[in-house]
Amino acid sequence: MEEAVALHYWLSNVPVRLAFLFGLTGYVYLFKEGGVFGSAAGSWRNTSIGEPLQNSLVFTFGFFEVAIWFWIFTSLREERREALRKRVEAAKAEADHL
Repeated sequence: MEEAVALHYWLSNVPVRLAFLFGLTGYVYLFKEGGVFGSAAGSWRNTSIGEPLQNSLVFTFGFFEVAIWFWIFTSLREERREALRKRVEAAKAEADHL
């Protein structure tokens, strides 16, 4: 796969992953048992479908995934900026050569 195509693919894919993982991690944090919007400890009346997701393991996984994918996103943006700079320099060199 050509480098420009791969860079375009990942720059369009990573923000979608980040949004999903950020939403999942935020949901787990805010709606955990005893959390800001969560049920009180021991309350069985207000159980939801997302109850199995609301634990420390899912939160930790989501948190680390968000951190790693954000780091990848910033690295990809730097690569795109560097590739654009190289392309501009090559165009200048070609224009000077003609």
